Amino acid sequence: MQLWIVCSFFGVSVLTIAFLIQEIPLNNYYLLLLIGTPLALFTNIFSAIPIAKIEISKINLVKVILSVTSFTLILCFYQFSDNRNIVLYFLFLLIANFLSSLYIYYSVYIPYDDLISKKNNPLSLVKIIKKGMQYSFPLFVYGLNYKMDLIILPKFVSNSELGIYAQGVSFAELIWQIPAILSLVIFSHSISNDDNNKAFSTNLLRNTKKLLLLMIPLLILYWYIVDFFLPIFYGPEFAYSSMITLLLLPGTFSIVAFNILNADLSGKGKPMTGAKIFSFGAIINILGNLVIIPIYGINGAAVISTLTYILCTVLFIIRYKTIINEY
Repeated sequence: MQLWIVCSFFGVSVLTIAFLIQEIPLNNYYLLLLIGTPLALFTNIFSAIPIAKIEISKINLVKVILSVTSFTLILCFYQFSDNRNIVLYFLFLLIANFLSSLYIYYSVYIPYDDLISKKNNPLSLVKIIKKGMQYSFPLFVYGLNYKMDLIILPKFVSNSELGIYAQGVSFAELIWQIPAILSLVIFSHSISNDDNNKAFSTNLLRNTKKLLLLMIPLLILYWYIVDFFLPIFYGPEFAYSSMITLLLLPGTFSIVAFNILNADLSGKGKPMTGAKIFSFGAIINILGNLVIIPIYGINGAAVISTLTYILCTVLFIIRYKTIINEY
């Protein structure tokens, strides 16, 4: 609860300051975003309990509530209402976050209330924040790698090209939903079990290779589907986004292996292993984008991202093998 209060205050404060610095008026939809932040944080923070208890069904249900609620409300209102205001979109996100936090409160917070200390212990909070920073820094590094091209591109290409590229990226990154639940299960298992570390990790590496082989024909089929339906749903202006997706798919495909194996190492208390490798990758990504984008535009950005993802994943797998052999 202390962590949630601190993070909520910090998150809302940072967002408010960012809006003020950018001279963004705190109108209705930004206020809805600020209100929804503590609710989203409540869900994320207290989801740690079912993860530690390997109660994956509860985590899955939270994700279902978030996605299905917002999607259903958006579909209904935008399909049957002429009031297509952006405020509605933020309102739907707020409702989805409220329902998911309500579910976490009744299914996690209340049942495990006896585990939660009623004493005010600032030292425990500091310890939790320090541990959290060890895991949040790698996430920042990964996000830097995945979004660096979108930060650099606006300086060299038009807004229309940027939109085409962003749409292609979104479809390429959709395949990360495949290992998302696997990563959660693996992380939960790794933090809850100390026995047979080497056997589990060895089998995980072997099964990851099998999964990647099975995904190859599915990815080929996936790209043909994207190439066919993308201009139908988004208009002919976005037809070239499918080419961006094609250029990015080898890289995002390699990240599937990284996400799965990194969940194991993070659960074993080694979250910085991947961060160190991807910090090196971020430097290559930035330099590569600065050199290639002025010449080849969005195609160059996609190729650099793919090459960086593949390089980092290969280096990570080599390091992963070394670590599991030390057990």
